[in-house]
Amino acid sequence: MSGRLVGALLLVIALVAPAAARAAVPVPAVTGPIPSTATSHPFGAAAYQLVPEDLAAVGYVEEEYFVSGTANVYEWPAAGPAVVRTPDAPYTTRILVRRPIDPADSSGNAVVEMLNPSNNFDLNIGWAIMRKHLVRSGDTWVGISSRPVTVNALQTFDPQRYAALNWANPDPQCTITGVEAGTERGLVWDMNSQVAAWLKSNAATNPLRGAIEKTYGFGYSQTGGFLNTYVNAIHPLANDASGKPIYDGYFITVAGGNFVGMVPINACRQAPPLNDPRRITANVGVPVIRTMSQSDYISGIAARRADSDEPQDRYRHYEMAGAAHASPFELYYSARSEDIVKAGRPVPPFACNEGTRSRFPTGVLFDAMLQNLDNWVRNGTPPPPGRMIELATPSTPVVDAHGNVVGGVRSPYVDVPTSTWFGNATGASFCFIAGYEVPFSAAKLQQLYPTKADYVAKVTASVRSLVAQRYLTEADGRDIIQEANFACTPGPVTDPRLPICWTDADGDVSGTVPATLSLTLGPNVSFGAFTPGVTKEYTATTTANVISTAGDATLSVRDPTGTGHLVNGAYSLPEPLLVAGSALPATVKTYTGPVSNDPVTIAFSQLVKATDGLRTGTYSKTLTFTLSTTTP
Repeated sequence: MSGRLVGALLLVIALVAPAAARAAVPVPAVTGPIPSTATSHPFGAAAYQLVPEDLAAVGYVEEEYFVSGTANVYEWPAAGPAVVRTPDAPYTTRILVRRPIDPADSSGNAVVEMLNPSNNFDLNIGWAIMRKHLVRSGDTWVGISSRPVTVNALQTFDPQRYAALNWANPDPQCTITGVEAGTERGLVWDMNSQVAAWLKSNAATNPLRGAIEKTYGFGYSQTGGFLNTYVNAIHPLANDASGKPIYDGYFITVAGGNFVGMVPINACRQAPPLNDPRRITANVGVPVIRTMSQSDYISGIAARRADSDEPQDRYRHYEMAGAAHASPFELYYSARSEDIVKAGRPVPPFACNEGTRSRFPTGVLFDAMLQNLDNWVRNGTPPPPGRMIELATPSTPVVDAHGNVVGGVRSPYVDVPTSTWFGNATGASFCFIAGYEVPFSAAKLQQLYPTKADYVAKVTASVRSLVAQRYLTEADGRDIIQEANFACTPGPVTDPRLPICWTDADGDVSGTVPATLSLTLGPNVSFGAFTPGVTKEYTATTTANVISTAGDATLSVRDPTGTGHLVNGAYSLPEPLLVAGSALPATVKTYTGPVSNDPVTIAFSQLVKATDGLRTGTYSKTLTFTLSTTTP
């Protein structure tokens, strides 16, 4: 979200103190976890979101902590590091931590998000957009309450729980009115540094002590502007005891140029103007990835800059074709409506004049960017090239025959479209950056994709290309192909409040799927030893148990790689693997009504010819079995 004015200021005087010698970022005092009870729970807690989440079901736990320490108030008079104006102001803020229950399951990464305050309460936007990827990867997510206006909301929501939070201004040099009166927003910079120091520390209060190796700063919209300011002004000052940066990389999202490109360094200052050298993000010393959406790339166009792989200036800039800024996901996976009202804030609207907020799945693009950032930091592997949306004029994009923008980071949703995606709507609140879609008519869909198989084939080709280029992760690519095969309606399946028409279980693990469809697989299959020089058909079986309360159901199997052959490194068997007598993809069994605990024997066969060259080792393949329905 873009910044919203929460108070007026009257500047009276400001004195810039000389820069103090900078020691290692201190580890703050941390209290918690703060208990969650029937009468008091964290604002924005996973179990109390608009769409609640059971984190324990995916091996995660949520904990709220209070973080206390001292923070400097800075001035930033010129390009380069900020300077201390007022040192050592006491503070207490709160953080939400979502992490693997067992620290041994941690990836070693922590994504630290200054929570977006644009609606005047904390929004868990990074978690909302990337939560599936974070859990798949074993990443820890930490959200920091990042502005006095949201602390006011917390203390309104639960005065007793949040009584200790403190952002008091230690040295008022201007008059602030409104809900932020008497506070200093500039304390956030050292809070952000100290939370990262705590995560990497062996402090007894750190539940992940010894597990976190890399910290990545994340900001979205207004807090993307926070992160722009932090990277350019504070990052040079924020080191650990060895002198290394406390943050290992930054993911700055939907903030740049004239769209929240910077925020004030303290409560008395304005953000640097557009052409100010302080706005140039370069030579940070750690990798920086910035991405803009279709809602904000034109107003943020001044943030465009060239890619760089230089060690001191590792940088990428992306613009996401089709993606909107103010998404519904930030509302699904943040505080529920009754808690927002209890915090004294209006509930943001889902709908704009053109319809509901865009369901474009920004997460599939964010997931790949975060994964590429991690690979850049850990392995030195540069991300794929930056991609910009093409412009016909300085304020008008080039569009294709379907009205979708040309250029930018692509996805199957714009390359094999079922809708025209718009980045800007009209209406209340943040509708101007909410975006919307206009679905294609049935006649147009029929013209573009005469058969379902044609549509699925085009989506699959798009996915494979984008995964190979690393603009999509393999996991998201698989989900998009499954979506194309089985979605109840064309396009992305992103509204968690609606029923879905399929669920997956991989062939090399057993799993129980949601209530209406249940598929449990038996042991993994082995053909035993293949004998070179002998023609023989090898056979094996496994079992599945099917429960379906749907009007119809189909049990099918496919090879996610699309080859349908067993492989041994770079070698593959010439003859295809057969399942239920057919090459992949194959239908194992169909049902025309409800079924309970139906035992299914799944037969596998593999022909090896006497002339087939066999490489020493194991030929194998992971298959995906899917139980799907068209009538949930």
